[in-house]
Amino acid sequence: MISLGADKVVKIWDTRTYVCIQTIIDRFFYRPENILNSLHYDKMTHNIIVCSRKINFWSFKTQEEIKTSHEFEVTFCLYNTLFDAVVSGDEGGFINVWDIENGKLMSKFGDAHGQKNGLRTPITTGTFDATKRRLITAGADGTAKVWNFSNGQCLKDLKSEKDTYKVDDEITSLVTIYDPSKKSTLKTPYFLGVGWGLTPTNEDGASRSTQSKIQTDTGSIKQRRERGLPKLHIWPDPKGDSAEYLLCQDYPDDSIPHHKTDIMSCCFDVEKLLIFTGDHEGALIGWNFEGKFPKYFLHDWDKTEPFCKSGNLQDSKSIDSLVVLKERRILLSGSADQILRFWDLNDMQSSKPPLFKMHAGHDVGVRFHTPIADAEGDEEEEKTGENEGSSDRVGSRQSIQKKEKPFLKRYGIGNEGWALKNQLSALATDSQNNKIVTADT
Repeated sequence: MISLGADKVVKIWDTRTYVCIQTIIDRFFYRPENILNSLHYDKMTHNIIVCSRKINFWSFKTQEEIKTSHEFEVTFCLYNTLFDAVVSGDEGGFINVWDIENGKLMSKFGDAHGQKNGLRTPITTGTFDATKRRLITAGADGTAKVWNFSNGQCLKDLKSEKDTYKVDDEITSLVTIYDPSKKSTLKTPYFLGVGWGLTPTNEDGASRSTQSKIQTDTGSIKQRRERGLPKLHIWPDPKGDSAEYLLCQDYPDDSIPHHKTDIMSCCFDVEKLLIFTGDHEGALIGWNFEGKFPKYFLHDWDKTEPFCKSGNLQDSKSIDSLVVLKERRILLSGSADQILRFWDLNDMQSSKPPLFKMHAGHDVGVRFHTPIADAEGDEEEEKTGENEGSSDRVGSRQSIQKKEKPFLKRYGIGNEGWALKNQLSALATDSQNNKIVTADT
């Protein structure tokens, strides 16, 4: 038996064992509708014939090895506990759904956010809704969509406050705000998006990456002020809503001091009803969700940090990852310079330093972590050896780990890891908050 799905995937089945013996993915993009309308098997020529605006002939061959990895850089990867599957997106605009048991590709659909000038729009981030049945993605063009990720059907468009498809210059992070216990005052789920909304190209056509290096220029600052401060984009997700799109509400007003540059990451603490956002210059702000105003200013750009390896200090301070350790009541922030900061959610104060901060240890060929502060937030004086793998570094590592243990033991967090000499880009934790995984660029 041969079947054709809405995601342009053809599967060949063994009718005796009900097992799929071959999968064929049509990666060609059809206009105006990127779908295949019909399928036929020709016994005379042993061809599979599929139709869209043109007729395609696929020769029926024996099982061939199919490339199931992404052909473009992966931008997000999520585990769905309901379907026991992994969903990932890439810069080529493709979304893949994987079987967690055998690692096989179950379905794939592309051009999730369309094309511009003949190029596919990259996917920047993604998240699941409160029910884990829908996928929300954002594109590099500032659009956001809600999907049935099982068949590739777009269910809704998340529009801007002004009823346009473009919500921001680019959406960098998405999170679903909901209370799984249903014990708080939060009754309706929400989607939260943050991103770049105030970095237009300058007169010379400089991009965002160039602008971040010249942001002290008077003209650049004036241009930012004219565009306003970045916003939190919040969409309600009412139960049973069947509308084709949802309009967001932007917070806060420009008169309220908050982030002055691109917001790179966000997360939500359901117990305190707090939103946390981190920006490109290292500012970390806690927001009251109900009032939509900044409540805590936890961290700002700090030139004194000793482990900045980037030539541009502000690039290295960008807070690209935020994770709430729910069981341990800890907020974990990761900046591009590989500094991890642990904040006490039960005693949140603007003037209070983090409980602990440490270096993630993403250095070439060396397996260690270097803390730069103890549990009280004091600076760590010890330094590692200059040469990688030297006896000085090993000795320093042993003495430093002794100072780490009280904090790590108290919160049950392991502290070993490998990596390369790059900027920290992602954080994750296991379901029990016992282990933290860090990833770099």
